[in-house]
Amino acid sequence: MNNNLSSLKFVFSYFAKKNLKVWLLVIAATTISAITEPLIPALLKPLLDSGFKNNDLELWKIPVSIILIFLTRGFFGYLAQIGLTRIVHNGMHHLRLDMFNVYQRMIFKQATEIPSSTLINKIILDIQNGATQLVGAVLSLIRSSLTLIFLLCFLLYMNWKLTLLILCIFPLVGYTMKKLSSHLHKSIKESQQATDELSYVIEENVLAIKEIRLYEAQKLQNHKF
Repeated sequence: MNNNLSSLKFVFSYFAKKNLKVWLLVIAATTISAITEPLIPALLKPLLDSGFKNNDLELWKIPVSIILIFLTRGFFGYLAQIGLTRIVHNGMHHLRLDMFNVYQRMIFKQATEIPSSTLINKIILDIQNGATQLVGAVLSLIRSSLTLIFLLCFLLYMNWKLTLLILCIFPLVGYTMKKLSSHLHKSIKESQQATDELSYVIEENVLAIKEIRLYEAQKLQNHKF
């Protein structure tokens, strides 16, 4: 519980508190984009039900409306992506500054014990990957939640019995997604650890190339790599 609160506080301080206006823009654009999801089946319903039967429906309005919906969705989706990119870069900028300042204030012994490859990966690669995945997950959660709400409202309006039947499947889907997410999280951590170890081996060979050739340790270093 404490770890979750610390994570939320960390996310808010770097990726939300300093970008509130941009977040509002992203949420508004995402909401408009999500609203367009149920509009497409709502437009196709009269076409499939009676459009080809009674000839009382102006068919040209359907494709024109669908094109307008896709243009609207694309525009506001692009707007949300631009806002997301700005949030990620602003958060990474402040986070990297703080991490570098912490390193500058560290005790000399502690600073020298950290491999330079690990420090470089933490400040450059890990922050970038983590920030992109974190903020992207938040945006996907907002978009998916809003889309789900609007689609459920449309389905309840169309056929509430079938909608309730579909809702019964949600626990199974949620359990499956939870298992897959935990497995993916474990794979990502192992991948980051492997990247740190690989960077350390490369750094070791670059800094000690003379000693490696002097003692003919190429075979050992190739094995480590």
